[in-house]
Amino acid sequence: MIDKEQIIYSYIKEIKHYLPLYKSKEKNFVNDLQNAIMDFSNETKEFTYNELLNHFGEPKDLVANYLLEADAQHLSKEIRYSHHIKLISIFSIGAVIVSLVIVIMLQYLSYYHAHTSYISREITIIEEDNNK
Repeated sequence: MIDKEQIIYSYIKEIKHYLPLYKSKEKNFVNDLQNAIMDFSNETKEFTYNELLNHFGEPKDLVANYLLEADAQHLSKEIRYSHHIKLISIFSIGAVIVSLVIVIMLQYLSYYHAHTSYISREITIIEEDNNK
C-alpha cells in the first residue's frame, strides 16, 4: 500500500507542475494546500489518491481556480519578468557559443598557417673526392 506521504508528494508535485510561476505567493498557496491535505489525511481513515481528488479536485483545476482568483497585474508582471530572464539567458548563452566558435576558428587558422608555412630544409653535403 502506498503511504500518505507519497500520495501527498505526488499530488503536490502535480500542482507545482501546472503552476506557471513558483514565487512567494505560489509557495504560500502550495504550503497552505499541503497543510490542508495533511489535516484531511489525518481525519480520513482510508486515505487514497482518489479520496484526495474527490475532496480537493484535480490538480489542474485547482491551479486554474488559483490563477483565476490571483491578482492579474501581479501574474502579468511576474510572467513578463520571467520571459525577459529567459530571453536574456538565451541570448547570453548564444553569445558565449558564438564567441567560443570564433576563438576555436582563430586557433585553428593559426595552427593551419603555422603548419603550411613550415619550410622544409634539405641539407646537401658536398665532399671532395680525395682518390685522384
